[in-house]
Parts: sequence; C-alpha cells; structure tokens
Amino acid sequence: MPKQKGKAKKKINPVLQNLVVGSIFGMAIALGLKYLYAKASGADWAWVLFFILGPVIGYLSGIERKRYERLRMEKVQLSSNLGKFQEMLKKSSNKYNLIMENLSDAVYLTTEDGRFILCNQAMSLLSGYSLAQLKNMQLKQLQVDGEQIEDIRKAWLDNGICRYEARWKNHEGLILHLEVSAKWIKIAGKQLILHTARDIQKRKLALEDMKIQELIASLKEQLKQLTNSHQNFYTQVLGRQSNTVTYLRDLAERNAQEKEKIEPMLAEWQSTEKFMKDLIDKNVRDLDTSHRPWNLNEVLCQELAYLEKMTDLKGFGIQTWFAPDLPTIKGYGPDLSLAFGTVLRAGLLSMEAPRRREISITSTLKENGIDVEIQAPSAVHFHEHLSSVVDPGYVPDPTECKPIGLTVCEKLFQPFGAKVGVSDTKDQGVVIRVIVPVIGGAKKASSRPADSAAPKKEGGAIL
Repeated sequence: MPKQKGKAKKKINPVLQNLVVGSIFGMAIALGLKYLYAKASGADWAWVLFFILGPVIGYLSGIERKRYERLRMEKVQLSSNLGKFQEMLKKSSNKYNLIMENLSDAVYLTTEDGRFILCNQAMSLLSGYSLAQLKNMQLKQLQVDGEQIEDIRKAWLDNGICRYEARWKNHEGLILHLEVSAKWIKIAGKQLILHTARDIQKRKLALEDMKIQELIASLKEQLKQLTNSHQNFYTQVLGRQSNTVTYLRDLAERNAQEKEKIEPMLAEWQSTEKFMKDLIDKNVRDLDTSHRPWNLNEVLCQELAYLEKMTDLKGFGIQTWFAPDLPTIKGYGPDLSLAFGTVLRAGLLSMEAPRRREISITSTLKENGIDVEIQAPSAVHFHEHLSSVVDPGYVPDPTECKPIGLTVCEKLFQPFGAKVGVSDTKDQGVVIRVIVPVIGGAKKASSRPADSAAPKKEGGAIL
C-alpha cells in the first residue's frame, strides 16, 4: 500500500489566530507610536493603549470570526443534508408514483362531500374520465340511482373503515359493479376519505353464471322427479282405463236397452282417454334421452294440456294458429319441455285475477326457421313471474340490469339452437317470440292458412 503523505494539519482556533495577529499588529503599532512620541517628546499612554488594545481587538474579532465559521459550516452541512433529503424525497415519490400508477385498483382521495382531490391512473381508466376531469367532479356524478355518501356513512365501522359495494356509470354509460374500501384520514386538519375501488363485474358474472347453472340443474331435477312419478301413476291407471273403455263399448253393443245410458259414460271415458294420451305423450318425450326430431306443434299442445290439467292454472282460453306440415326440430325431449313449459307457465301466471287468462300461439315457417309467437294480452309483471318460475326464492331487485328469469330462459332454449325474445307493451301485453332452427333449414315461409285459426274456447281446450 502507498505510504500516507502526511497527516492533515490541524486547523488553529480562529480566536487564537486573531489574538496572535491582533497582538502582533497592536505591538507593532504601539512600538511605532512609542518611537514617534519619543522623538516628539509625547506621552507614553498612547503607545501603551495600542499595546493593550491590539490583543483585545484581536480576541473580539476572533470570537466573531469563529461564530461566522460555525455558521458557514452549518450552512454547508444544512445544504448537504437538504440535498440528501431532496434525493430521498425524490426516490420516495418515485416509488409512490410507481406503486400508485401501476395498481390495478382505483385509488382516489375525496372530501367529505365527495369532491375528488387525488386519483391514480387506474381510477381514470375505470371511470373513463381523465384526471383533470375527475378533479372537477364529485363522487355522486359517477354513482347510479342517486346513491348518496350519507347512506354509505351509516355503515362505517368504529375504526373509521367501511367496505361496501357500489354501482357506477362510466363515461360511456356502462354500469360498473365495484367493491369499495374507504377510510377516514386527516390531512392539514381536514377530514378526507381515502377510497380503494375494485371492479367485481367478472366475479359477479361468474357468481351469476354459477347460480344460473344451479337453477337449470334444479329445474331438470324437478322435471325428472315429476316425470318418474307421473310414469308410475300412468302405469297404474292406463291399463285399467283401457279395460274399462273396452268393456263399456262391448256392453253397449250387446245390450241395446242400456246403450243410451252407457254412451254418455263411454264418451266421458273416451275424453279422459284422449286427455291421458296427451299427458302420456309428453311424459314419454320427457323420458326420452335420445337426440332426435320432434314435431313442434305437438310439443306446444302437450305443454298446454299439461299446464291446464296438472297444475293450478285452470280456466284459461287458448287460440292457436299452427302452420301445417312444419318440418321437425331436433333436440332432447326434456329440453323442449323445460324451455316452452317455463315461458307458457310464466305467461299464464302473469295474468292474475281479475284479468282473464287468454293466450294465443302462432307457429309459422320462415326462412330462418320456425317462428313461434306466444301472446298474452292481459299479462303484467311478466319478468317477475318468469323469475319466480325458475327461482322460487326470487326477490325483485330494482337494480338488476337483466332479470334472472330471462337469462335462465335464454339458456334453456340454447340446447336446441333456439333464440327467445320478450317484448312488453301496453297495447299487446307480453309477446314472446321464439325462433327455432329446423333440420336442413327452412326452404320458404309458410303462410298462415285461413282454416287453421281455432276459435277461443274456455277451459283450456286446444283446438
């Protein structure tokens, strides 16, 4: 290692320096004055005074110089520390900006009345407004349905933290579902609120999709249980009914005297036999697990017969206009029952007393498939009834964007490629339109035959 050139010289105390310099200059001036006064025969006190005054002035100036040096060193040190503080502050600010601007959650600081003070970039991207625009806005301008901060404050916890869900409308008008965490903070003597908002739209959609799948699974399970129980009932009754009808028919032919009495009874049993046949045909379709063609007109008739005879929906009138010779549709039998049975039941339920339950159904062949139109002129609150049919525990929610009943219904029609749409007007009531694709595609539209219109009839009879 190279030798050290020498130790740094120790700095002499400024007071001592000025004392020495003052003494030297004082002595020099004093000797000079002594020499002059000796030549001029003056008094000796003058040079003695300077001899004493020199060290005093040197000492006092040394003290002042020492104070000045101390102040200068403090200034240099303060300037150095200030530079370090500024560098540390800059690094801290850069870290803060790096974290805040790269957060996926929106962070914003507001006053008590909801005016924005600070926002990060995620807040701008979430709301669709620029940072400059947000600083001139209030929180209530983003909230939906007039949700007020005062209402939210009621949920604040004792520790000044509140977590809640909110709905915003962004710059494009889209509804956002957010999970917000808010905390009271105090800056410069002012109460402010620091918010962190997270978009939970995907999570809500996932939960909603899970709920829809659960509802569909529940509907399928209910249909399966009903079908099995009906099958056991039909097995017990059908054979006895057939034997009874056969016996009455033979008895009427053999006994002419009793024929007049037997014929009305036989007509009732034959009517019951036809009714049972419609129910059995539906039940056979619901038990069929094969993917095969079905006649849509027959499916609609079977569903209406089931609703009229096997549910509490009694005494409704029906008008049907069925296009003849419709091509078949391909699908699973239970899927057809779930889809058409659900909308028909909801349509009939939405016609509450004292309104008459009247429903009309039209099937038409068009270029894009079979067009089925179900119209309930006196129906009210159809979407609520549809949601109650698919979800017995449904509670109306005025904030929901789309009724869950319609969402489930759309899912029910998807397995056989059908699309459903619902329009609710004061003039026409509820109109449900279903487009069902056919095997091989529809060749041309079929006009509605004039003689296919059936007159309206009470008691749910299908003509």
